Amino acid sequence: MVNNVSLTLTVPQFLELAKLFNVGSFLTMCEEGYENEVMRDDVLLAICKVGYEQANEYGDFEKGGVGTRYSNDEDFLVSTKLFDECKQLLDDYDDRALPEALWLWLAERDFDRRYGKKNIQEVVQNPDWLNFLQSRQEYYRQEFLLNGSDNLYVAQ
Repeated sequence: MVNNVSLTLTVPQFLELAKLFNVGSFLTMCEEGYENEVMRDDVLLAICKVGYEQANEYGDFEKGGVGTRYSNDEDFLVSTKLFDECKQLLDDYDDRALPEALWLWLAERDFDRRYGKKNIQEVVQNPDWLNFLQSRQEYYRQEFLLNGSDNLYVAQ
């Protein structure tokens, strides 16, 4: 059984919802095997269609598109302006999140190289493993606190 849900939002609230959903769409597009891809696309299309038809006083939505699974007659998308705002949100997130998570990822990498991949329950129950992991986390955390992350680059 499918139940419909409706919301009553002001135009600024609706635009914020559209931005948040668009950012979430970007994040799930990067996730391999995301199982709700069709639903995500359908919801984004519905948001953009309503935005185009009812909340487009700022020009934040467009009709027509290229490279989507919808025909141009049915396709609605965020405007370049709104897309740029979402891209800026993602860029700001990357600037803040990467340094915050990198020291944890590096410690986990060091742990996996030494002990192999383990689940967290195994690590917590083994004092030697836990001590190693925590010491590597603290090492990298201090490294980033002392030197920052402005000069980091990813080598492939």
